[in-house]
Amino acid sequence: MKSEWMPLFWEPVAGTNERLMAGVVLNFNDQWTVHRILRDDVLESLYGKAASNPKQLIEDGLKLCLSVVKEAGLQTLFAMDASIMGLHPGPKYSTEAFSVSDAIKQAAFLHSSLARIDDWDELDAPDSP
Repeated sequence: MKSEWMPLFWEPVAGTNERLMAGVVLNFNDQWTVHRILRDDVLESLYGKAASNPKQLIEDGLKLCLSVVKEAGLQTLFAMDASIMGLHPGPKYSTEAFSVSDAIKQAAFLHSSLARIDDWDELDAPDSP
């Protein structure tokens, strides 16, 4: 099934241009969703006990990016010249995917070595007793 997605990068230290892929905004089967890619242990290694604060900041930023895309389209998010709560949109991709999980994995494999791949594998796993 055709899908389109855009990586969302986060700059942990403002002004350094060092960016980690924090999430992805995804259109699969005409449904827009947003998914955090960055693992909890990465945030914990950077911020220790205060990791919940940047995690919440990223989650809120992802929700705002999703709102922009739903209201104005992916191109509007891409054209923005500023970050949204520290998130910077990357390039837009169009691809074929079998599922939401498959599209998320494509994004993670292309842009992130710090992704939560196991979480997406669990979505595709068949239920067994």
